[in-house]
Amino acid sequence: MDNIALFNISLSKCKTDYFDFYLLHNITEWSVKIYESPEYNIIPDIIRMKEEGKIRHLGFSFHGGPDLLEEFLSRHEGLFEFVQIQCNYLDWTLQDAKRKYEIITRHGLGVWVMEPCRGGKLAALSEENHEKLQKLNPGASDASYAFRFLLGFPGIKMILSGMNEVFQVEDNLNTFNNYKALSEEEKDTLFAIAESMKKGVPCTSCRYCCPGCPMELNIP
Repeated sequence: MDNIALFNISLSKCKTDYFDFYLLHNITEWSVKIYESPEYNIIPDIIRMKEEGKIRHLGFSFHGGPDLLEEFLSRHEGLFEFVQIQCNYLDWTLQDAKRKYEIITRHGLGVWVMEPCRGGKLAALSEENHEKLQKLNPGASDASYAFRFLLGFPGIKMILSGMNEVFQVEDNLNTFNNYKALSEEEKDTLFAIAESMKKGVPCTSCRYCCPGCPMELNIP
C-alpha cells in the first residue's frame, strides 16, 4: 500500500478531511535515509498532501544531532513550520537542546517540546535537589521549575506534558496561568542540579523496561 493510501486511511479513521498539524516521526541519522529515499517517495507525497490542503501545518519530531538538524532543514527550506525536540533544563546541555533550539528558531520555525519533565525525572527530584528549590520558592513543585525554564524562550510554541493525576493538571495550569520568569539564582540552581544528574545513567524513569525484566528488578 502506498503513502497516499495509508494517509487517506488515517483521515478516514479520524473522520476528517484534513489534519491541522501533521508530523514526520523521529528524524534521526538512521531514519532520515528512509524519509529522503526516492524508493519510498515520502517527502514528495507529503508535499502533495500539503498542496491539496489535507495537511494544514507540517512538522517533524527530531531525535538526531544538531548537525543533521541543520542539514535537514536546509535541504527542505520552506517545507516545515515546526520541529518537536526533547528539551528541558537537563537536556539543554546533555543532548545539546540549546543548539537545536537555536537552529530551529534561526530557520524561522516554531519549537514544540516533548519531555519537558524528562519522563517525570524533573518532576520528582532527589530530596537534596528538591530542598534546593524549596529554599528559593517554598511550596513550588519541581515540575513547575521545569515549565518555567521553557516558558522563558519565545521560540517555544508548544509544550507537551504527560500528566496522570488531577493535581498535576492543576499544578501545570497554575504554572502557565501565573507565569513568573526565573531569576538568575533559580537558573543557576537548575543548571547545577542538571550537572549533578549527569553523573548517573541518563534514565528518564519512564519504567517501560520494568515489565520485561525477568528478575523483576526496579531498574530506574
